[in-house]
Amino acid sequence: MTIFELVARERARIARLVHLDTALRGVVVVLAALTLGAVLLGGARWISLPRLLPFLVWLLAIALAAAVAGHGARRARRVAAAAAVADAVEEEQRMRRGAVRGIVELAGDTGVFVRRAAQRLGAQLATTGTALAPRLAWRLRRGALVVTAVLVPLTMLAAFVGARRADGWRALVHPVDAWRGSLLSRLEIAGAPRRALRGSTLRLTVNATGRSAVSLRRRTTGNAWIETSLLVDKGLATTELGPLDADLTLVASDGRAVSDTVVVRVVDRPFLGDVAVRATYPAYLHRASEALPSDAPIRVPQGSSLFIEGHASEPLAAVVLSQGRDSIRLVPAERRFSGGLV
Repeated sequence: MTIFELVARERARIARLVHLDTALRGVVVVLAALTLGAVLLGGARWISLPRLLPFLVWLLAIALAAAVAGHGARRARRVAAAAAVADAVEEEQRMRRGAVRGIVELAGDTGVFVRRAAQRLGAQLATTGTALAPRLAWRLRRGALVVTAVLVPLTMLAAFVGARRADGWRALVHPVDAWRGSLLSRLEIAGAPRRALRGSTLRLTVNATGRSAVSLRRRTTGNAWIETSLLVDKGLATTELGPLDADLTLVASDGRAVSDTVVVRVVDRPFLGDVAVRATYPAYLHRASEALPSDAPIRVPQGSSLFIEGHASEPLAAVVLSQGRDSIRLVPAERRFSGGLV
């Protein structure tokens, strides 16, 4: 094996160590930048901070990685250059200065004297072992070990931040969703009825998982919007509104996403009216059906059928005819109801 082949082998080994060290340094700076970004964005702060911030964190991480890669490439060209490796071999093998470099610099010369000198020097160095510059290789390995020693606790710190500030990492992993406000579950105003009595108090709950605060915007008919900030505890924000005196429109927002609009109609206390009762008598009585008064006691022959109908001031969910423990359900249909009994 000639000195040219030995130096080429040593150069490849040195270059691999430099590239390994560069790759580890790149991982360290990228992980450090992203971890700091996750800390900054965590705790739902990404909602109130500028929308571009997750992209800027990635841009910083990529810029740092590119800088490390560029430095590593320049270092590899310098440390793993043929002349540099030849100098290191001469120093570590305690050879005359220029003994290796002088021949290596003649690698393009195909003369017989150069070939013989390269073979002779190669045979001489082949007996020293596989590594011609072991101290240089050890310094490079030691540098990679130092970077690894930094990388291990940094990885643990990143995992800890991921456990305590998971939303910060999610904002970095899904920056487009963070921009759109779709990173978290939808905001929802719960507990708001479609109708409420005039003068009553309305208790609302906003489902706001992953947020630290939300704003509730409300507007009554004929008035301007009013915005109230609500603190979120365990994913829920609660508030009370009232007394109500006009129809109410509600919207919740976290600064990025908004909930569906909820409209609560304020109504007066409902009432039933125009209740009519019609009696149908058994056939053997040969008696025509007739309307009966609904505001007085009703007495009919046994076996008669009573049909009851009426309407209400508001749409109905259920209507019950009751006396004591006895009750009969009537059938609601929006504002009307009907039913009967035998």
